[in-house]
Amino acid sequence: MTSLKYLILITCCSILRASAFIEEAVKQLELEYSDSEEEMFPNRLTRTTSQAVIQTIVEQRSVHDTHKFTVSESVEYFVKFEVPEDMVKIYEQNPERHIFQVNAESAEAEERFPVDFTIKQFHRMITFQLPTVERRGERLVYSSNERSVDFCPIEDIDANSTVMVSISTTSKVPVDVTVRVLIKGRNSDWKQSEDQNGVVYLSKTTIKPVISRIRYFDTKLLNTDSIIVKVTTRNDSDCLCSIISIQQPTCPFYDDIGSAMRFGKWSTMMDQGTIIIDPEEYPKGFILVLVASAHGDICGTTRCEGQQNLTDPRKRVSISIGSNGSDYDYATATMAVISLYIAIFILTITFSILEFRYKYSDFEQVKETIVEKFKNIELPTIELPDFGQAKEGYSVIDGLKKADNSIGVISESVGTPTKTNLTDVEKLSTNDLINSEAESQSSRQSSQVLLRKNAKNEESETPLNRNSFEYIDKSEVDDAKAVIRELEGRPVEGGPMIASTEDIKDIESEVCAEEMKVIRRMKKHLYVSDLSTKMRDPTKTKSVYQKSQLYLGVLFIVSIYYSLPVLQMVFRFSAEQRLTGNQDICYYNDLCRKPLGYVRDFNHVFSNLGYCVFGLLFMCIVLFKKLKYESFLAKNENIDADEYGVPTQYGLYFAMGLSLFMEGVMSSSYHVCPTNVTFQFDTTFMYLLAVLMFMKLYQVRHSDVSANAIGVFFGLGVALFLETISIYYSGPWFWAFFCTVYIIVIVVVSVHAYNLGVVKYDYKILCAVARILYLEIKKLFVNPEGTEKKKKARPRLVCLLLIGLINVILCLYFGISGTPGASNYLLAIFFLNLTIYGSYYCVMKIKSGEKLNIIPIIYANLGLLCFLPAMYFFTSKEKMTEKSPAESRDMNRECIFLNFFDGHDIWHFMGAAGVFFAFLCIFTLDEDLKGKKRNTIHVF
Repeated sequence: MTSLKYLILITCCSILRASAFIEEAVKQLELEYSDSEEEMFPNRLTRTTSQAVIQTIVEQRSVHDTHKFTVSESVEYFVKFEVPEDMVKIYEQNPERHIFQVNAESAEAEERFPVDFTIKQFHRMITFQLPTVERRGERLVYSSNERSVDFCPIEDIDANSTVMVSISTTSKVPVDVTVRVLIKGRNSDWKQSEDQNGVVYLSKTTIKPVISRIRYFDTKLLNTDSIIVKVTTRNDSDCLCSIISIQQPTCPFYDDIGSAMRFGKWSTMMDQGTIIIDPEEYPKGFILVLVASAHGDICGTTRCEGQQNLTDPRKRVSISIGSNGSDYDYATATMAVISLYIAIFILTITFSILEFRYKYSDFEQVKETIVEKFKNIELPTIELPDFGQAKEGYSVIDGLKKADNSIGVISESVGTPTKTNLTDVEKLSTNDLINSEAESQSSRQSSQVLLRKNAKNEESETPLNRNSFEYIDKSEVDDAKAVIRELEGRPVEGGPMIASTEDIKDIESEVCAEEMKVIRRMKKHLYVSDLSTKMRDPTKTKSVYQKSQLYLGVLFIVSIYYSLPVLQMVFRFSAEQRLTGNQDICYYNDLCRKPLGYVRDFNHVFSNLGYCVFGLLFMCIVLFKKLKYESFLAKNENIDADEYGVPTQYGLYFAMGLSLFMEGVMSSSYHVCPTNVTFQFDTTFMYLLAVLMFMKLYQVRHSDVSANAIGVFFGLGVALFLETISIYYSGPWFWAFFCTVYIIVIVVVSVHAYNLGVVKYDYKILCAVARILYLEIKKLFVNPEGTEKKKKARPRLVCLLLIGLINVILCLYFGISGTPGASNYLLAIFFLNLTIYGSYYCVMKIKSGEKLNIIPIIYANLGLLCFLPAMYFFTSKEKMTEKSPAESRDMNRECIFLNFFDGHDIWHFMGAAGVFFAFLCIFTLDEDLKGKKRNTIHVF
């Protein structure tokens, strides 16, 4: 009995101990569950409810099945989704990364009483509500009663691969909720295909503002140095702004708008988006995250504001991942372009050798003709009359020696005894007298003898008087002071008479140089000799330098100080895009972007090499002609370069070549990181190219009155200043100010070009312009006295009026239409002015009896052959910095040449070649005049 009692006692104690252990275990389990519940529902303790008791239902459900739950303010669910054992075995047999996807839907949920979801897997927890509603003020932007969430990829699927879901609501009315958990393989969504670059992987999916999608991709599937990810919207999609994000395949990843824009590489997207990645940065693959936004603020557009489907908008997209080109494409494209440059180099050098040939017979040799005539003249014996005192005279030969090789101003008819009557002089027209005076002025600077006559002191004509060329009074030559006293107070007009150098200097002092300049420039028929006097005047070397060589010096300094900050800026922007992952900083044509090293857009940078090559080549051609011409003059010292052809001022030509070279540098800098701010760097030297070509065409026949380098670069600086303002503000007030300034500049330049610098630029200039127009119009409709025919309008006036009218109309059009920025206007108007003046120059050249050589015609045709397709590709935009990055990407296009270059690259090639041929056309346009006297070359 005792042993039995002890046994019963021990049994009871054991039961009590087991019961206590069980109770302790239950308490521990409840505590753990409470801790887990508090961890999953951090806000539950603060949530208030009118119900005293909330029933929490804990259930276990399987994945891949659809489950329905009914919740209310008194009922909530805590559900654990597990993988069935049979599925675990299947996944263990095929080990790979898998993704858990949770889909929730509640058609009965209301905005006032939403259904709260909390989903947890391992260390990641997501919370959201149904319905998801977004408003702007009182306006409903978006509403959805469903949501889908993707979780991190996991290596192995086992019994512990679970997902915890908590469902609750404050609605008094029961609400039905549907939840489904799916397991997706990492490569199950990809289909292999092929394109021009090799193997490509394709996929399709649908995203909504509440449904993001992820795709895992293994970079080892592609054997390439550059991977391109393309996302394209299908036709049956709603208008939605979305984000493409490339992230490392680690947990957690970020699939909401805020976090996706902070981690990884991302870009905004409307209809299409592209991201190019380096596979070395993602050795374990990457996760592609697609997120949609309910509004278009992120994409910087209002295009989706008229969206009709506010409750269920969705974007159906196609995804493509493949190679972004091979090494063969890089090598083929670069070698083909270099070969083209070499061919053009050989072609232009050959043409230059053929064109720039100088022969002695091409020049009008007046001096040798006159000397030869004098040698063959048999002068008659002259008996000297008795003048009361003995006179010593010079023979003709001695007189010519005294002339010191300056006989070019003497007419070929001189050489026989001639007599000039006063009546003959009076019959000369006023224009002829002015021409004679202008030529005499230029001759006196290089001669010691001048043939002249004093019309007011006509002496009796004898066989040996002062009008006779056979006799020169020695006493007048030796006694210069007596001659000066004799000529004091006398006008400087008349016929032929020989005087000494001292006489000429005194005569020049009596003539007002300013008045002579006005008379010379306002003649009806102008010649190049009339507007190139500064070239022969030693006192005007500074003015000549400023109008020629100074262009190159100023441009060289400007290029250095302008390019350094530009290069720093664009490479800083590019580095910022690389470091932050924000692909919206730089505007690329991502569908045809070929990176190389730190240069993210190598093909667009390389295509600008043509500008640099052609700029250097043009400067070499100019130098070749300069040296060859100087060598020819050195061998033929009797040829005066200042008397033949148009003035040879090479400073502007070298500046044109350097400007073309710098256009290549600045355009390459712009394409390192294209933005709305850096676009001005690309256009700066385009403006300068147009201005310099215009100035050179004008300078050829107007060397004395052409603008100097300081004025031109100052004007360009003002234009760039206004352009900079237009980048940040281009409203009505800007365009009003811009058009006012521009019209004033057009008026001043037009008046200067018409009157050749005669009119003063003061507050009366508008009155002067009105008076000039009135007189010119009056000449067209009123016949001068004694004439029957009406005068025709001056071609120069017609050209200037046409240019001014077009400039004003375009300025007003751009201002009224509200065009953003002044860059496109300035670029268009500068080249349009150049085209109009170039056409006018060629027409007037032909009308003046000059001819166009075959080589400039060939260059002009080659230029047109390049410019026409270049303009087509220039206007066919692949991007636009004036738009938002997302809208700009919708304009992106595939490569069209050698699988490496797009249309903008072709614009670079053709545009650079077109400008180069235009340079050569201008450079060789007046080669037909190289042996012609300047006083016979017309000015127009």
